[in-house]
Amino acid sequence: MSGDTSGGTQVLQACDAELNALLGRLPALRFASLSTVDGRAVLAAGRLTDTAVERVAAVSSSLLALGEAFARETAGSAYRHTTITADDGLIVVARVPSSRQRLALAVGCDHGGNLALLLGCALDSAAALTRIVDRAA
Repeated sequence: MSGDTSGGTQVLQACDAELNALLGRLPALRFASLSTVDGRAVLAAGRLTDTAVERVAAVSSSLLALGEAFARETAGSAYRHTTITADDGLIVVARVPSSRQRLALAVGCDHGGNLALLLGCALDSAAALTRIVDRAA
């Protein structure tokens, strides 16, 4: 997703708007991060430092690779998402199933979050991001 052209800028702006809309849908949400599957940060919203944005992108990439390998080896099937339950919150890392760009969405909420709501919102946003990226010409 290049920001070099007007079209690329519009796609980035639309994706940024989607990340911020996602933050507005769940009060417990701390962050939403869009990255390439090779670990480069594209966009982030919420409470992440600049350093954390890069680390979240790298870890999301690793989780995606591990999830894909595990799904393929154990279920002979395609990977969709990973959920993490931590002492102080929940995290979902999901593939953004775009045909144009290989992307990952990571979202995290605090201990007041609900895993089912977080997962549903993350997958809905991944679908919305797919539509945004794929309709770009």
